[in-house]
Amino acid sequence: MIFKMKRLLPLIIFCIVILPASLIALEWQTFTNSNNITSFTQDGNGNYWVTSTGGVMRFDPETGSLFKYVNTNGLGGIDIRASASGDSYVWFGSLDGKLSRFDPDENEWRQFLFIDRDGSPLEIKHLQADGDFLWVSHNVGLSLFDTERHEGEIKETYRRFGDISPGTGVNCMLILNDTIWLATSMGIAYAPKSDPNLLDFTHWNSFNRDSLPELTSENFGGLFVYNDNVWGILPEMIIEFERSGSQISTGEIIEVDHPVQSAVVSRDTLYIGSDGGRLYSWYDGTTEQIQLELSPDSAVTALIADDTEGLILGTRGQGIQARQNNGIWRSYRSPGPANNNMIDIAASTEGTIWMVHDNDFVSLFDGERWESVSLVDGRLESAEPDNEGNVWVGSFGSGAYELTESGAVNYDTTNTSLIGNRDDIPASLNFIVLPDMHFDPNGILWFACFRGHERRPISFFDPLSQEWEFYQYSGFNLDAKISSIYSDGSAVWAGFEDDGLYRINYGSDPFDKSNLEFKQYTRDSLLPSENVSVVTGDSKGMIYVGTDMGLAFKGPDDRFFSRILLPEGVAPQITKILFDQRGNLWVGTESGLAFRKAGQTSFEVYTTANSDIISDKINSLTIDNQRRLWVLTDAGISVLTYDIGAVTDVAEGVYAYPNPYILIEGGENLQFNYSGEVPIDIFSLDGRKIKTIFSNIGWDGTNENGEKVASGMYLFFIRDDNGNTHTGKIAVIRK
Repeated sequence: MIFKMKRLLPLIIFCIVILPASLIALEWQTFTNSNNITSFTQDGNGNYWVTSTGGVMRFDPETGSLFKYVNTNGLGGIDIRASASGDSYVWFGSLDGKLSRFDPDENEWRQFLFIDRDGSPLEIKHLQADGDFLWVSHNVGLSLFDTERHEGEIKETYRRFGDISPGTGVNCMLILNDTIWLATSMGIAYAPKSDPNLLDFTHWNSFNRDSLPELTSENFGGLFVYNDNVWGILPEMIIEFERSGSQISTGEIIEVDHPVQSAVVSRDTLYIGSDGGRLYSWYDGTTEQIQLELSPDSAVTALIADDTEGLILGTRGQGIQARQNNGIWRSYRSPGPANNNMIDIAASTEGTIWMVHDNDFVSLFDGERWESVSLVDGRLESAEPDNEGNVWVGSFGSGAYELTESGAVNYDTTNTSLIGNRDDIPASLNFIVLPDMHFDPNGILWFACFRGHERRPISFFDPLSQEWEFYQYSGFNLDAKISSIYSDGSAVWAGFEDDGLYRINYGSDPFDKSNLEFKQYTRDSLLPSENVSVVTGDSKGMIYVGTDMGLAFKGPDDRFFSRILLPEGVAPQITKILFDQRGNLWVGTESGLAFRKAGQTSFEVYTTANSDIISDKINSLTIDNQRRLWVLTDAGISVLTYDIGAVTDVAEGVYAYPNPYILIEGGENLQFNYSGEVPIDIFSLDGRKIKTIFSNIGWDGTNENGEKVASGMYLFFIRDDNGNTHTGKIAVIRK
């Protein structure tokens, strides 16, 4: 089954129609790491196209320039694994079932969605152009795509090939003369591509280790032609197949020191890329290693021959390597985060964006340049900027790091109150896992120590006094699997996996532990679940809790939590809760992003189906000093610029918008650009008070009785948090 999606004017108009009424305008940006190269192709104009796990790039070997395309440009998907060049178009296939067609002459994109019988997207693995057709291999077989009929549709899908089990995915294909060859995880298959009965699996020939015992395995990752024969790529070797009628025998076998990833023929020489950052040449039975400056954890994942450069290779993690005529290799990398496997994101007051990865990297973006630093040998967990332009990083097992201009300082059990688990005392006590950190309004930094030993999962630090302390409580679970921490300046809230939420009242001084009050909240307190993933608060003192079964909140005087029902289209697994400067609520989930405007109860949902968000799995959220929302996903970063007004905290700078305010049934509220939450009085010109509203919610054009006001001029009166006042005018047009 296939659905066609256009990235042309009709879609843009459609997107404008479905914008949420609470947001006046929005614009998406995408930031990814695109240095994990997956394939190359060259179009009819001589352009080189490079696919990656972070989008597509057009590469010019002569100048080294890279022009990047992502979903916001019109590309379907981000994790692109396949490419092919036809007569007029360049084609790209993603792991989420999106086939993208690019017209270089018109600079236009079109998308097609490949889905299985159950509606799940197919993982597109390889593309092969063939006149008016495109062969598309995927995780359940092979499809023949007619590029001309109805502007593009699937003609047939083949799911079984000879003796290969039905539903086996096709990793790669190759057309040699009139024969199409398929590489699968269970062997090789081939058939005349002009055979009208390829849906009949008996029309395919196949072979595996049963028929060719020389094979070390059957998991073929690629095919290519060399010396007029088909060669197959196995992890352990490259092997030549010699065909005589329907009989297949093996010819040359080439083995290298590391698992094979790619191969290409250039000027009669076979080049082989492998793990370990290795490149080999093979000619006339002799194998030689070519010296590269690649790290051992890299790999040569794609190769293409170039008339000028001689050879261009794509790597895992280190971008493109191109060999010049003088034999010198040059490296080309696209700017972006260190990789797309990011855990947490945070913004400093200066606007620097900090990201921590699930390996040892920390990435930062200052608005112009990307930088990455390798911090520790292991996974990172959390990031929390301070007010001095530095950032604190929580790790998985190595404690905390403070990153400053002069370097990184490590904090563990030797110099702090942080503590690890008790699995292997005393060694494990210094295995400190920090899934969350939080600076409170008083500048105290709070740490969530996952499985903190002796029931002490909470530590805190005062940067001014350089004093450390911890909270210990007999009521905590012995394993203390804390997941999130938040302090409002007088109490700290700690969310746990499978143990609910704890509130610890400490008053004015967290270091004074003489009058601590501990209280646990569970499902008996109407939490949706006791598996808490995130806890935070808003400017009114309300506490918001995200769990694996939904969202809830409570006020300072409430005994019980109240559920917040999210709309259909997002999962109940909450990953992040964030309030912007106007009190609008953003909720990250496992399957989308939800938005609720301050003072309202309904949500808008953003997913890959109705927006340019890069992925539906949200890992973290932050807002920078330009009021942009940064959305960290499992595929990269989406940045949403949306209009919440030119925010000010000075009464004299406050204005109402849109002005004039057109009052219609179901229309949006009149907004005010004040950054806080203060009352605003609405008056008629004769001084009669119409209504009191709040600055972050706005005015719906009604009086105290809920009746719509008449057309005319009105006044608003605001007093800011510092006592300054201002009066402005509002023109209302009632329709």
